[in-house]
Amino acid sequence: MQSKLIIPELKSCANVLIENTMAIAKINNFFIFSFFSFFAYSFRFSAYSLKSLVLYGFVKDNPINI
Repeated sequence: MQSKLIIPELKSCANVLIENTMAIAKINNFFIFSFFSFFAYSFRFSAYSLKSLVLYGFVKDNPINI
């Protein structure tokens, strides 16, 4: 009789633990994903700005006469 009472409580405790773990994992994944996407966007932006600076220097040093 005692074991029949314990098993549902253990199941509910395990379910709560699993749900909490999944929620924490979702939050962590969101933060990691947002950090990496921010890093990728900043890297892409710096690459574009570097390319535009190089192009500007090239055009400034070699003016194109049309």
